[in-house]
Amino acid sequence: MKFLLWILSCAAFIVTAAAQSPAEDAFYAGNTAYANGDYEQAVASYEQALENGGDAAGLHANLASAYYELGDTGRALLNIQQALALAPADPLYRSKYAFIANEAGFPVEEAPIWAPYARTLPLNGWVIVGTVAAWVVLLGAVLPVLRWLPTYFGGGLVLLGVIAFLTALPPLVYYHLQSEKLIVLDAASLRVAPTEESPTTDSVAAGQSVERLEQHGQFVRVSLPDGATGYLESEEVAAVWE
Repeated sequence: MKFLLWILSCAAFIVTAAAQSPAEDAFYAGNTAYANGDYEQAVASYEQALENGGDAAGLHANLASAYYELGDTGRALLNIQQALALAPADPLYRSKYAFIANEAGFPVEEAPIWAPYARTLPLNGWVIVGTVAAWVVLLGAVLPVLRWLPTYFGGGLVLLGVIAFLTALPPLVYYHLQSEKLIVLDAASLRVAPTEESPTTDSVAAGQSVERLEQHGQFVRVSLPDGATGYLESEEVAAVWE
């Protein structure tokens, strides 16, 4: 029996290693290509690692570096912000984002004083905390009524749930107030109407963050930081929050 368990454990280990190896191989190939200055190959390898389920935050950060070296500001900023969306508290990603943004001429705005606390977890993490807290409050209020718990124990659950919910509330508000960011991938022209024949009004630099207003078929109406609005083709932008 022990021998059978050993065989099964070895088989499970081999299967797990085999399942992880494509992503790891692509990751190391990307690192080698990057070190050799072959940034296009590095991008291809990191993208392959992402497709194979590699560490998404780290790979997006590496992609940002490779795209930056290629002079592709738009995709560099997109990927480093996607890395931050997955690991908002990582200081290396945040400093890399500030560097790329400043180099591209898009200085990073000063964050609210309580932003570091909100960034200790990504949005989905705080959603889970808030949801669990709400259920704890509900159970603490209902179970004593059904006489499945002593009243004092239910009161303790309610208090614990309220504290947890209040802990999660400021970060949830912080993420809610952040409008969805779209990053302009390549330099583009802002159109007056959602048609290819429409005249253009402004040029938008690669890497510029714009706010999505509404979707019109293959075009998206956006707002620029200076308040100007217009249309870009959907393929010209990519969302940070995916």
